[in-house]
Amino acid sequence: MNYTDNERAIIWLDAIIALSREQKLKLINKTKSPAAIFNDVSVVEDCVGTVISEAQYGYIRAAKELNVDDDIIKQLNKENITAITCMSDGYPSRYLQTSEPPLILYCKGNIDLLSSKHTFAIVGSRKTLPQILSIAEEFSSELAKNDVTIVTGLAEGVDTAVINGALQTGNIISIIPGGFRHIYPEFNRNLFEKVTQKGLVITERTLATVPKPYLFPERNRLIAGLADGLLVCSAGQKSGTSYTADYANEYGKNVFAFPYSLGVPSGEGCNALIKEYAMLCDSVDDIFLSLGVVKKKPEKTVQLTEQEQKVFACIKQGEIHIDLLLQKTGMKIYEITPVLTMLEIKKYIIKNPGNTYSAIK
Repeated sequence: MNYTDNERAIIWLDAIIALSREQKLKLINKTKSPAAIFNDVSVVEDCVGTVISEAQYGYIRAAKELNVDDDIIKQLNKENITAITCMSDGYPSRYLQTSEPPLILYCKGNIDLLSSKHTFAIVGSRKTLPQILSIAEEFSSELAKNDVTIVTGLAEGVDTAVINGALQTGNIISIIPGGFRHIYPEFNRNLFEKVTQKGLVITERTLATVPKPYLFPERNRLIAGLADGLLVCSAGQKSGTSYTADYANEYGKNVFAFPYSLGVPSGEGCNALIKEYAMLCDSVDDIFLSLGVVKKKPEKTVQLTEQEQKVFACIKQGEIHIDLLLQKTGMKIYEITPVLTMLEIKKYIIKNPGNTYSAIK
């Protein structure tokens, strides 16, 4: 990957950990030319005391003497990482409309997704009901099939379900809190690799950055900023997911949330958001309408056998235990087991803990 002088200078500047993102952006705005800083650091000397301290100015001078920009770019190229800076042609215009635009995006995968016509974020808690995970995956799949690029994280729970839903189309962007050498959670590394191959993974953090807790809220603003709207599938009373929703609301994006019954801990945050500013969402059509996207003609629906229809009709009335299901259908366990399996495969039902089943269509 070849970079302009300004892009190389921003990559170099971003590697100076003694400076905050805000300070780096102020220095760039001050000079209007990052390359000028790299060529002669004295151009920012008059920023000492206002933007940076004397000690930080010393770090900038030291970083220039080390001349590490070539090494950084070699490492990026070696690991197939593309750096999209705030002065690059491919920088997402959506971020320029936020109060905290990232200085740089390190990308692995299809960078064309950054300029998608329609984007939508789907987020939620790690601990989410199986039925909600299934619906989140279904929403993600249907949106992605209609050329909406899905934006989410890489955690277990909703993030994983959302990725699985959109992965086949490639319309998926996963945003991580740390650098590419520290994938979190580690057990999702295989999923991370799949997204880099079919979609896109991005971070604003340098390669070796460890994903510390304080970086997650920073990452959440990137999810909210890149999306045209956001759906919260689950959120506890004190959930980081709610912060993502707050960012989206602050940026003027449409925020949706699933409604929950009383007494469901993983839905308390969703209900609170609906009370405050989020729109209740009970159909993916709500999202299509907000984005102004007309759905493609649906594919031919999967046909159910007579036995499958009989069993599904019982489950559709509400969550039901296997024993009651056997009683209502009059079937034997060896007869109903393959029927339930086929209904799960056809994505009509989902099995919950405790041998209960719920309809998802």
